[in-house]
Amino acid sequence: MTAAAWGQWAAESLRLEALTTPNPGLVDRRNSGAHRDMDLAMLLRSADALEGYFVRCAALGQAGRDRPPAALFPDLQRAGLAAEEGMFAVTGGVNTHKGAIFSLGLLCAAAGMLGSLIDAEAVCLRAGEICRGICARAFEGDGGATKGERAYRQYRLTGARGEAEAGFPSVRAVLPRMRTGIDAGRAPEAVRVEVLLDLMTRVADTNILGRAGMEAAVWVREEAAHLLARAPLDTPDGRAWLEAFDDAMIARWLSPGGAADLLAASIFLAEAPGGKLPLPICCAGHVLG
Repeated sequence: MTAAAWGQWAAESLRLEALTTPNPGLVDRRNSGAHRDMDLAMLLRSADALEGYFVRCAALGQAGRDRPPAALFPDLQRAGLAAEEGMFAVTGGVNTHKGAIFSLGLLCAAAGMLGSLIDAEAVCLRAGEICRGICARAFEGDGGATKGERAYRQYRLTGARGEAEAGFPSVRAVLPRMRTGIDAGRAPEAVRVEVLLDLMTRVADTNILGRAGMEAAVWVREEAAHLLARAPLDTPDGRAWLEAFDDAMIARWLSPGGAADLLAASIFLAEAPGGKLPLPICCAGHVLG
């Protein structure tokens, strides 16, 4: 795929994540989730505005194939800061996709660096190489301005930075569930909902921790695991259970934004057009696929 194609697909992955319904606690076609400052139309405008940034990331990756991966990060960081300004311009200052700017930008750059002979695991691991050292740089000293930094100070959790630097292990772990479900002919939206639940059981989401603390994060993980045990959920009963979970998340004002960013990354890798990326054979000690 060309840099333009990777960038277009990254933006489409954000749109597909936003349209996935029900997305417990998140903006979707059913409601605005645990958010008063954004809606589906805003998320779609934000995704549109970021397409050029993702193209730029993939192009930077292509141009940097002969450089050490970590040497690319400063250029990506500058592009990301400019992309955030563009996002805020179309959302009136609302943070719709800051996490996705980071994660999908890295994955676009990694795909661009690797060229045509790539697989999903290679893309994830190369993204980790590009941002190598980011956790040490982010968490040294007495910072704490962001939710991720506060989560590290309080719980020693590295959040989105740690996930990326480790080569997106949570994403690699859920890709076989996504690919298997879609290849079996199930509705992609239903599969994406289940992948989101799977991610919610794996990720210590700093958005939830920042809003409500560890007790709420444990509750979300347990509820997601309980629902996932009932999969497949593309049945009338499954839909009712998911909507009840959505309502409960909203009542507690919980939004799993970190898991949503990783769902978009999973869509980006598992559903890439023009030829599916081969999936990893193993990840974190578990046989996949």
